Amino acid sequence: MIQSVHTPSRRIYLFYLVLLLSVLPNVLIAPYVAHYFAAEDDVPNYKLPARLWHPFDFDRYPFMYGIVYFFQVSFGIPAMLLLVGLNVLYLGFAITACHLMDHLCATLKELHRPRWIRCGAFWVRAKKTSENYQTAVEKALNYAVQHHQRTIIFVNLTNEIFSHLMLADMSAIALAVGAMALQIINPDVSWERFSSALQILIFELAYFCVICYLSSDLISKSGKQLQSSCYGSAALNWSSSNQRTARIIRLRADASALQLRAGPFHTLSLSTFRAVFGISMTFFSFLYQVQKWKS
Repeated sequence: MIQSVHTPSRRIYLFYLVLLLSVLPNVLIAPYVAHYFAAEDDVPNYKLPARLWHPFDFDRYPFMYGIVYFFQVSFGIPAMLLLVGLNVLYLGFAITACHLMDHLCATLKELHRPRWIRCGAFWVRAKKTSENYQTAVEKALNYAVQHHQRTIIFVNLTNEIFSHLMLADMSAIALAVGAMALQIINPDVSWERFSSALQILIFELAYFCVICYLSSDLISKSGKQLQSSCYGSAALNWSSSNQRTARIIRLRADASALQLRAGPFHTLSLSTFRAVFGISMTFFSFLYQVQKWKS
């Protein structure tokens, strides 16, 4: 079916016009507002909402103050809030994946009990030598296989949606931590800027450390812990089909443990956190040497 190509409608141009009209007043009025709130020595108060580095001299180019002010208010602060919300959302997904694996391992471990079998959310009482026991074990193993598949799908979807965002977040953390560390050791920095830089540095490192720890925990639970939960089926006199199902789960856990990824190649783990922290310190050393060379 051939689809026709449509030219941009008037609504698109109207949107661009409204966006331009929303930018121009802020760009034109902000320098005069700075002069209005000038100090007693008639020095314009070019104060931005967030103290970030920029290469512009507002005294020589007052209109650049309006542009920077607009982008900070319209994009900078919402982007920071969106980044914090994204990090919290990803942290919730990582915790959910770990809890799913905890439930799977607990379900398999309960099969080693001779009289009480956990089948999903229910407890089934059966004797070790009866047919009901084998039926209950089969139901629990089928539930475990389905739950394992659902967990794999959940982790894969999380990686598909957030892997490239986490790669960008990891790169930003590696550079931001080095830049914030340089701000902290600067003797000329004010107390407000020092405390702000320290809070951002602690938050970024703490968040990324928790994410890497949860990813390492997920790798362990979906690998070694899941394998150990499937051992001992021969000693419980399970049927051949039940032992085959337990062996499939064990081989699946041995072949590929679940991993949270950052990009197509990087796996989030504690070793990744150490690597990112090392890159941050290298970048900090580079910035410090550049600062010494300029001074």
